[in-house]
Amino acid sequence: MASEFSGLAIEPRGNEYVLKISGRDGATSEMVLSEENVIFLGRFAPTVARQIVASKALADGDISASVAAAAKDFELNSDIHDQLVLLRIRDEFDAEFDFSFLPSGAKYLGERLIAWSEKLESAPTKTKQ
Repeated sequence: MASEFSGLAIEPRGNEYVLKISGRDGATSEMVLSEENVIFLGRFAPTVARQIVASKALADGDISASVAAAAKDFELNSDIHDQLVLLRIRDEFDAEFDFSFLPSGAKYLGERLIAWSEKLESAPTKTKQ
């Protein structure tokens, strides 16, 4: 069940995981991670990625930099107490992101998604010059 991307892999090894980094010269480095380390990295990495991309953006430009993977599909569910709306979004790389909302928050998100979708659908098509 190895997960690999561009010279970077995480592989299970007993009760731990190994982060493997392969350099262009073929040398491989390994770091042993606990389950907690892997979970933290999974939650922390998108924040760091956004900071890196934002740091590369033009300071005075009107275009904002962002890191966004295309969503492939999603699932809706509720918690075992039927008090929270659970949303799982799967991206194009099969990474899964789970979110929970109070019903009022889920309703607000749904309304905002509809409003933004309608705004984009009615916007004039921009062309490259």
